[in-house]
Amino acid sequence: MVSMRKIQPAPFPGRILAYLLDVILALLLAITFLLWWVYPRFHAESWALLQGLGREGTTASEFLSQLPDESRALLIKMLIATQLTITATLIAYFWLSELLSRGSSLGKCMFRLRVVDGGGERPGGGALLLRSAISSICLTVSSLLLLPNFLWGLFRKDHRCWHDLLSGSRVERY
Repeated sequence: MVSMRKIQPAPFPGRILAYLLDVILALLLAITFLLWWVYPRFHAESWALLQGLGREGTTASEFLSQLPDESRALLIKMLIATQLTITATLIAYFWLSELLSRGSSLGKCMFRLRVVDGGGERPGGGALLLRSAISSICLTVSSLLLLPNFLWGLFRKDHRCWHDLLSGSRVERY
């Protein structure tokens, strides 16, 4: 039986603030994991490479051109590991927090927001995973996609962004 209650879309400023809070929490988890597990898997040489990036008067392209091939490959591996860890942590954070709760992450909970499907019910795990992946990839792969994604929601009456539309979900106030 479909509920006849009127769905009240989440206010856009609340969505943005909730999202920022959630991203900060997820990034703290990612940084902790990177420092505790990922970076120690690389040699001490990788830390020396990163310190070399901070030398004054050296551009990034000059620094990279001066590196031996092995060191450049190591630095690239570290950067890829960092990017993958941050993306995976963001996806897991949003997916698990919304899956294991009533559709609210910690940030959404603070603003009394939750994710629901078109009928006002809690979305399934697949829809939440798709929603989390689209949002997280927009953030980590290209921050340029994040702005149009949220601007899209700003100008819609129901405030649904791309990740809401593609996963068939919406964020509402409860």
